[in-house]
Amino acid sequence: MFDPTVVGKSYQELMERIHGRLPDGTWVEGVEVFRRLYSVVGFARIVALTRLPIVSHALNLGYFVFAKNRLRLTRRCAADACRLDKRADRRPT
Repeated sequence: MFDPTVVGKSYQELMERIHGRLPDGTWVEGVEVFRRLYSVVGFARIVALTRLPIVSHALNLGYFVFAKNRLRLTRRCAADACRLDKRADRRPT
């Protein structure tokens, strides 16, 4: 089982938004993680557009709203309860 303290974060911190760790150990969070990923796979021009002030603010707001509601939106949680997908417990044989 994953222990978040190994990476210096709490479970709650890691669940609030996406995190990425750079080779030098620096953490990036939220939309910046996606920017870094898309830059590496050849979409640097699109990433440059996401850094424009209005676009950047809209993406940050959109991601904030999504991140806060992602478990409910993906039907994994309702109110304060989350269901466990039994398929996730299966281990390959």
